[in-house]
Amino acid sequence: EIVEVHYEKPELYEEPALTKLERRLERYLGSAWAQLCGRVTLVEPSPNETRASLVAKVGQVTADPVQTFFEGSRFSRLMEGRLRFYGTPVPGFDVVWLVRNELGRIVQNFYDKPLRACGESLLSSPGLSADQVLERLQGRLLSDEDARGMRRFAQLAAIPYESGREREQARQVASVYAPVLRSLETIGAHLLQAAPTPNADRTATIGTPSG
Repeated sequence: EIVEVHYEKPELYEEPALTKLERRLERYLGSAWAQLCGRVTLVEPSPNETRASLVAKVGQVTADPVQTFFEGSRFSRLMEGRLRFYGTPVPGFDVVWLVRNELGRIVQNFYDKPLRACGESLLSSPGLSADQVLERLQGRLLSDEDARGMRRFAQLAAIPYESGREREQARQVASVYAPVLRSLETIGAHLLQAAPTPNADRTATIGTPSG
């Protein structure tokens, strides 16, 4: 029934139903978190954990650049198809918010975050920007074509979306996405290969950076 009305059921997602649902979910998460006591080591769970104390604990965990790379790029294989779908008119399906949401984070997830993580892990240079890392990878780990494609993607996807042109912008970003996926898969394969080795040896995978 909900599908047939395109999820237009205000009594399910407006107040007071929304607040009631959020409270149910929060109670469940609290009970689930308590079950982790004594079972995880990355952080030390407490049965009486508060949101603030949990955020503080997680904030103290040192991020592994390899994990950061895969956390940001894990949905990269799905993105071109998703953008092409959003760019195709479907009766009764409003994609405006969805396109804005994806374009608002796509450069961060598929350009900035993975390239900086690559700089930290493979180049042993945590202070490099994404652009600087891409410059050093070009001609070594990445082909000139893919490096140029990455830059084109970052420039096009970073253009502020215009009201009424969301579908068109989704199609435009999808049309330049192929080099991004190739680059991320190439970098990911090298990160996995280099992960067990000391940092001093990782730069040899793509050549010692200069400058």
